[in-house]
Amino acid sequence: VLGGPGEERTEWRECNPYDCGAGSEPLRCTADQDIALLLDGSGSVHSDGVADLNFQRQKALAQDFVSRSALSGDPNGGSAARVRQVRFGVVVLGGPGNASIVSPFSGDREALNSAISSAAWPEGSTSLAQAMLSV
Repeated sequence: VLGGPGEERTEWRECNPYDCGAGSEPLRCTADQDIALLLDGSGSVHSDGVADLNFQRQKALAQDFVSRSALSGDPNGGSAARVRQVRFGVVVLGGPGNASIVSPFSGDREALNSAISSAAWPEGSTSLAQAMLSV
């Protein structure tokens, strides 16, 4: 980006320069890891028309991540038997308390999807630093 702010810090590199192919299966997360999903519950995600539309989109993305992962709670570690500990935790940032733990780290797919589905948009202010300190 020429002439823009921070030009001296801008770097570009090619990433995944290959075609995955039209018939490729969806990618699945199969590494042993804990993944924290942070949902922005601030008023700034407001959408014209449906107030919490963008928050609902975040929830759908979070559920998609969960659905594409071999979780520790799946029989035999999901599709990859070598996976033992893929777990997700879900936090909503925003609102009066600044952060709300929707789900602690879990490998239970059903419990995670239920927690994400029931997460409410707090429509508050978000100070990311303050929210992270409260978790």
